[in-house]
Amino acid sequence: MNGVKKWPQQSRTQQHKPGQRSAQPHTPPVVQPKAAAPQVKRTPTAPPVYRPQPTPKVLQRKPVTVQPRPSGAMKSAPPAPPVYRPQAAPKVLQTKEARGAGARAATPRIAPIVHNQGSRPPVVQRHDQPGVTREVAAGRQASQGVPAAGVGVVQCRFDRPKIGRITMLWDKQKQRLHGLPDGGSGQWEAAVEEATDITTLEAIVSRILGEREKKRTEAEQSRKKESQERHEKHLAEQQAIAERVKAEKEERERIAEEHRQTVLREIREAEERRVAIELEERLARQQPKERRRLESLARLLESPDNVCVAVVKVADTLYAATNKGVLSPLKYAVDALGVTNVGGVTGYKGERERERDARKVAHYITEGGLTGAQITGIQQVGTALSDNVHAEMKILNWLVGQGKTGTYEICVSKLCCANCRIAIDEWNASGKQPRLNSPGSHGNYFVGWQLPPCIKPKSTLGKSILGKIRAQESDVDVEDYRGRSRVREVPSQRERSVSPPASSSKVAEYA
Repeated sequence: MNGVKKWPQQSRTQQHKPGQRSAQPHTPPVVQPKAAAPQVKRTPTAPPVYRPQPTPKVLQRKPVTVQPRPSGAMKSAPPAPPVYRPQAAPKVLQTKEARGAGARAATPRIAPIVHNQGSRPPVVQRHDQPGVTREVAAGRQASQGVPAAGVGVVQCRFDRPKIGRITMLWDKQKQRLHGLPDGGSGQWEAAVEEATDITTLEAIVSRILGEREKKRTEAEQSRKKESQERHEKHLAEQQAIAERVKAEKEERERIAEEHRQTVLREIREAEERRVAIELEERLARQQPKERRRLESLARLLESPDNVCVAVVKVADTLYAATNKGVLSPLKYAVDALGVTNVGGVTGYKGERERERDARKVAHYITEGGLTGAQITGIQQVGTALSDNVHAEMKILNWLVGQGKTGTYEICVSKLCCANCRIAIDEWNASGKQPRLNSPGSHGNYFVGWQLPPCIKPKSTLGKSILGKIRAQESDVDVEDYRGRSRVREVPSQRERSVSPPASSSKVAEYA
């Protein structure tokens, strides 16, 4: 095996630990030749060319174990010397002036590196400068805040170690400060200047971080307090604005409501004035109240059997005639007017409500214009005449037969037809008695109309009436003076009379 070189194994202190990276590149070990036989001498071979190797990946950190120091009784062999690794040039604290005894005193001495001795950092010391007394050095140390060291020794700046576990602790403390938002470089330099070892450095970094956290907490609380105050102030302003807007809205609504009420009041007053004026005008145009109430009574006397009813008051008795059929019965008892078909209507296309007419008649009775005896004692006349003789003509014929003179009001449930209107006007113009006052005409005329027996067709009055009947329309047959039936779209009854509602009158269905 002569000539074979072996790589010496590294000592326990020089092996890599898990999670720790060497600060220097891997240096191959020194090759040592194997000793040959004593009688043969060989020249050592040169080491192989250096080639840097990649740093091995460590999966698990190996804990540091300190071997117990053996007692004095048991002494083991001294450990192998460490593998040589080039170190960085030491920092010279004082310029070297000369070579010799004086120069040796000015050169700083670096304490040897002790491996696996916990977190104790390397200490850099130097002797006092020549010409500087101990009192002056102590004064400088006191002014810089550096505790007094041994006699003639001044403690220097604590720098980053080059190897060992302290390096990892150093980097960890530096990362704690450099991880801050502002970088913390200035604080790190101050901490390094103040620290003397890794323990004090950790304490200083923790103190700095604690102070920063305290300031941050105080600043955060101050910001929260300011934010809360701003929020409360903003909320108060918003509430004040909301209250002001609400008050303005309520004021606008109040003004608008007052204006609306004023407008409505003015509209009501104007409507009341208009209705009052219209009522006065209608009252001035309408017939006397007795005629209007007797016309309402004539409408109540209509029945499905008759077509038109005429009523006349002679003395204190009421007389009525119909075109055909009988009168609808009426009865007044116990302060109530009994009417048949009280819920029905009368006139062309239902122009009148029977209940309304019944209330008017009942109210007229309570006012004293009529009596219950007069309502119950109404007498029908002209029943023996033909149905072609209208109700007005039957009343005229009965008055003439009774020898009545003077003027009589004939109240009809409908307006007079055209032929009856001509006959009454010609009768009054002839000077005969009695004179008749009748309502207006709706202009219609009907087939089969006949003169009453009191007017002869061949008399002067009869010929005048029939001549005007024939001449009133071009479509009337000259041979037939009675004319043809026609219906016009005009009201068949007089305009509704104006009167206050008879709320106190009692109306009942005739039983």
